[in-house]
Amino acid sequence: MSLLPEGLVGLAAVTIFLLDVVFRQHAKRLPYLAWFAVGALGVASQLILSGTDDLPSKSLFFHQIVNDRWSTFFRLFAWLATAGGIAMAALSKNIAAERRGEYFALLLCLGVGLSLMAQASDGLMIFISVEWVSLLSYCLAGFGQRGSWSAEASLKYALYGAVASACMVFGISYLYGISGHTQLWSIEFGKVGYGGAGLALCLGWMLFGSGIAFKIAAVPWQMWCPDVYEGSPTPFTAFLSVGPKAAGFALLYRMVCTLKAIPQLPVDLIVGALAAVTMTWANLLALGQIQMKRMLAYSSIAQAGYLLLGVAAGTREGAASVVLYLVIYLFMDLGAFWSVSMIEDALKTDSISDYRGLGRRFPLFSVALTLCLASLAGLPPLGGFVGKFHLFQSLVDRGQPWSNVLAVLAVLNSALSFYYYGRVIRRMFFEQSEAPSMAPATLRVGSQMFLGLCVCGTVGLGVAFEPLRHWAMESSRSLLLK
Repeated sequence: MSLLPEGLVGLAAVTIFLLDVVFRQHAKRLPYLAWFAVGALGVASQLILSGTDDLPSKSLFFHQIVNDRWSTFFRLFAWLATAGGIAMAALSKNIAAERRGEYFALLLCLGVGLSLMAQASDGLMIFISVEWVSLLSYCLAGFGQRGSWSAEASLKYALYGAVASACMVFGISYLYGISGHTQLWSIEFGKVGYGGAGLALCLGWMLFGSGIAFKIAAVPWQMWCPDVYEGSPTPFTAFLSVGPKAAGFALLYRMVCTLKAIPQLPVDLIVGALAAVTMTWANLLALGQIQMKRMLAYSSIAQAGYLLLGVAAGTREGAASVVLYLVIYLFMDLGAFWSVSMIEDALKTDSISDYRGLGRRFPLFSVALTLCLASLAGLPPLGGFVGKFHLFQSLVDRGQPWSNVLAVLAVLNSALSFYYYGRVIRRMFFEQSEAPSMAPATLRVGSQMFLGLCVCGTVGLGVAFEPLRHWAMESSRSLLLK
């Protein structure tokens, strides 16, 4: 019964495949298929919530997966991100109408993979779930209507992903060969020592972590991100920026909790250095971008760097701050990408230079995009400020010199991001368009509702964040942290 929600979503995906084939000639089938998919995700979420009262941590299927409060949060997050991706695909023109039913079904299957990633606690299950998500992601990246651009994005993603998968499976084989175990908590360093076996064990953990770092787009495993974001259909780009990233952090924290049992290994310092390089590199390269989706791709890499700060903190408060920021990031990132998707549909462009004067033609969209970008930059009193504040605070609470320096660097990076986010806002409101006619454009009701939901989440969580923070603290209690 523990995997009943995943089974329900998988059954819904198969049903959508069949219904799409049977009713392919009916143009009105798509809204019903979209609502059916979202409804299945809602029922699955309710099944998970109904079993969370006094939920004990328990291992299932010969310790392949673990069912605890940490995995419960990320399972719900996977369903929420998948529902957002389906809603965007149903409302957008970036995906051909005849292929949207297939897209809905594949995205549901991908959501199941994300849920399994959140629960995986064994090397074999981790590899299977990561590959499940990866293979479906390669397919969905090629669903765009830009022809060769989408095909190129899918191919590049597959090539980079193949290398990351090879590194991960190599690392798992090293860990098993040295320790005789594939369960994360059973792989001990102390019994191996510092000789050749100890070096091989360290190499295994490094290769294993490389596969996870690829999913969250951390430097130096982020090279796929800008090209794939630019070539993929925007609804999938939005999903890709939040769904797999969140599942990757769920796995990363389980790995870090295992490595913290090795007193000789400065895990927190290593993750902190990775966070510093990731957010600094991404923010610097984002300054010169002229395409909106590429700029948001580097922004997504920078956000991964900020989230790594919570992992570097290595405390329960740090884990809770990651959970808090991920929920806020879901709303503000989907809102930003949905705004970009509407521009693509209306103007057939992705260039930042074409954003001039959009404040008059798309007033609702321009205000919403401004709020989402300001939240991504961390401007108070929006949700992004609250999320970053708790991430930085968890780092300062460590009381170590390196953690204080890292917090200062994170603040400077946030200030740097104001430039490239502010450049877009300036183009929309303070520059005149070169187009001869700039008549106001109207948005469909569904687009307005989805955009309003994203904005409400972005603004509302900046004010009423305490219930979410409490839930985040409860979710982190399952981890072996102080």
